[in-house]
Amino acid sequence: MDLTGPAAAGVALLAATAYGLVHRRRAGTVRAVPAADDTHAPLLAELGVRPGAVTLLQFSSAFCAPCRATRVVLGEVARATPGVAHVEVDAESRLDAVRALDIWKTPTVLIVDGEGRIAGRAQGTPTRAQVLAAITPLLPTAVPPAVLSSPPGSAVRAAAAHAGSVRAEPAGVESVRAEAAQAAAAQAERKSA
Repeated sequence: MDLTGPAAAGVALLAATAYGLVHRRRAGTVRAVPAADDTHAPLLAELGVRPGAVTLLQFSSAFCAPCRATRVVLGEVARATPGVAHVEVDAESRLDAVRALDIWKTPTVLIVDGEGRIAGRAQGTPTRAQVLAAITPLLPTAVPPAVLSSPPGSAVRAAAAHAGSVRAEPAGVESVRAEAAQAAAAQAERKSA
């Protein structure tokens, strides 16, 4: 009895399963863009990216269910974090931008720094923690982890404010930064495991 056919089918099924698991694991992961440059700055400005703000630029399409979930996540982050904006672009109506920015699927999120450079990219729906971990280094004030983990009004925060390493921020920013620091630590721990 020849088992070549069933063996080949088993290998193909195993390869397809492995590909699917890797693809699912990577979906939504924010990846840093190496050597960010501002060659796309005029196009990004045309799409609604404004100088001085970290922008979550989302490319969506009309019948994309993950796009709706991404809109909710990015909108919540933008509302809770001063200096962060969320801009959604209809990929079908802006094919020029889709081609120029190498968008292959929706949703795709580009994280644009305050100087108009693409600093990160995610295909699929990123989690709130992933977005916060990606944007925190781009925000104007980087707060040391010891300060983030201390409660508001504590001696550590008072000393940091007195030393000038923490500026007065609107309510809620401290918790967003703390959440981002915790998410980054958890993500680093998962990668090392």
